[in-house]
Amino acid sequence: MPITLNFNKWLHKWNTSKNTQNKLNKKNSNLSKILKNKNSNSKELKLELTGIFLSYFREVDDSKKYSITKIAKELLEAADCINRCKNEAIKEYPDSKDPFIVEIVETQKKLVEILKTFDIEEFDPTGKEFDPNTQESLLTIPVLPGCTANTVATTMRTGYTIQGRLLRSARVGIFL
Repeated sequence: MPITLNFNKWLHKWNTSKNTQNKLNKKNSNLSKILKNKNSNSKELKLELTGIFLSYFREVDDSKKYSITKIAKELLEAADCINRCKNEAIKEYPDSKDPFIVEIVETQKKLVEILKTFDIEEFDPTGKEFDPNTQESLLTIPVLPGCTANTVATTMRTGYTIQGRLLRSARVGIFL
């Protein structure tokens, strides 16, 4: 009686993409071929099976962590607009208790709280060394006295990370 592996009974438990299911089905057929081969080793099969399950659970975990990436990028545009409104309102009316300005400030604070609940963090690299992996240099500024070369002079748009992975790079001007 041939031994067959069937991942389908486990697949229905998790909401997986067709791509992931296709990968698992290919690996399933490869394992079935290994089983048919009389020279195959059961330890080899167990290692292969363990590897498949570990990679599958890793993919499921990553898809849960980063599934909100697309909508988060769109929300960052709204966050930028709210930040610009808040900054302009505070510049124009620094001591104002106008309810509209207070509401803009409160909305911006609430949006930051919501982003943090999804582990989306803002970073402002001003004054730090330029890192091309997390920042885009839009302009260069001649080095001023007391400043070091290859340092971020100004940030035009802050960057964001999601669970430690870059979501949006910061746009900066650097001293050269």
